[in-house]
Amino acid sequence: MHCFRHQDKEAIGTCKACGKGVCPECAIPMPLGLVCSKECETRILEIAATFKTSLAASAKTRDKIRSTRLGLVIIAIILGIGFLFFGFTSASSSSRPGDVLVGGCFLVFGIFELYKFSRKV
Repeated sequence: MHCFRHQDKEAIGTCKACGKGVCPECAIPMPLGLVCSKECETRILEIAATFKTSLAASAKTRDKIRSTRLGLVIIAIILGIGFLFFGFTSASSSSRPGDVLVGGCFLVFGIFELYKFSRKV
């Protein structure tokens, strides 16, 4: 590959912004690679800033999702305990198997999710 400005010179790399070949004379070194012009340098710096902002926003979103998930797990456990309690202490002469089954499912699901949640801390 040859330099896009100096066709007689061999390129040492490609511009990270536009992909054109650059020779040692044209190359502008950056931490992320080479660029061919100030315009491409500005574009790469803007992309890097946007990426950094996205990472920060992603971390905040991840924390919100995590706290919401913990709340849902706690609600599932409370529902499970409630259904089991009312299933076994119903006013009828026998327990209500539907309530016990639903309560058991909620409780098992909640405990399992709580276990998974605690392992990711």
